[in-house]
Amino acid sequence: MPLCAWGSRQCDRTRWSWVCGLTLYYCQAFVFARVLAANPGINVYDIRKTCEGPLCYDFSAADAFLNSEAVRAALGVPQDVAWSECNMAVHAAFTGEGARRGPTVVCPERETTRRRAEKRQKTTATGGITRRKRKNGKPAHHKSRRPKNTISTGDFMRDFSPKLVPLLEDNVPVMIYAGDKDLICNHVGNRRWVDSLEWSGAAAWRQAADRDWSLPGASGASGSVATSGPLSFVRVFDAGHMVPMDQPEAALHMISRFVSGTALVRDEAGGDEAGGSGGGEEGDKSGGSRTAAAAPLAAAAAAERVAPA
Repeated sequence: MPLCAWGSRQCDRTRWSWVCGLTLYYCQAFVFARVLAANPGINVYDIRKTCEGPLCYDFSAADAFLNSEAVRAALGVPQDVAWSECNMAVHAAFTGEGARRGPTVVCPERETTRRRAEKRQKTTATGGITRRKRKNGKPAHHKSRRPKNTISTGDFMRDFSPKLVPLLEDNVPVMIYAGDKDLICNHVGNRRWVDSLEWSGAAAWRQAADRDWSLPGASGASGSVATSGPLSFVRVFDAGHMVPMDQPEAALHMISRFVSGTALVRDEAGGDEAGGSGGGEEGDKSGGSRTAAAAPLAAAAAAERVAPA
């Protein structure tokens, strides 16, 4: 772990893609792969489930909805453009890998572990030097599998959190949220980097307490939230990586409150405490433009529901 952290700092300092790439592979192999090996079959996007399907989530409903004629017309999408969850050309530009796998990727972290295991099975040790057999059976030194003509930015190992500081200093509301059942972007790690942000409100932020928030009329908590000034950190209970798919009502409530400047919880005096710049319940009444902007999609969704099969 110390070497992984050191490499990450060097990646951030130099911004050299090869340093960032080596650090990424090292951290995956010696940190995250060990977690996966200790928990065979774990779904990195939701620790309650096993990974099933190309992306560990069933996106078929979203695919059908976003590629429907009604939605395409509402959004002005050209007929020759189709919706897809992943663009592997973009992914390859960030990591230097993935383009060779084509348009479909199976849980990237799990796929990396699977390829590593397959590689070990194809490897023979000769004179203390690890070599890989070609199809003709002759040994050859392992060559880089990075796609040709692919430039990696090394973004996976760079720290972009300082870019939030100018927003916070300008009092622009910032909300970071995470599902509490997500592993790959877990709430513990996210909270740590939020806590380490260096800004003028850092001292007050570290004193902020987590408070439960709930959906209107719900008997139990939907999550927890900590807030200080323009910064809020939200944990969504019983949700994995795709919070809107796992907890759609909670996700809609959370996002609607944030964009309307209304708090998720109220302080004892009845004012806003968590997230946004609105004024209590009045914030809900100021969402006219947001509702109007969503009208075409709402109409498209209604059209899809009444359309014959």
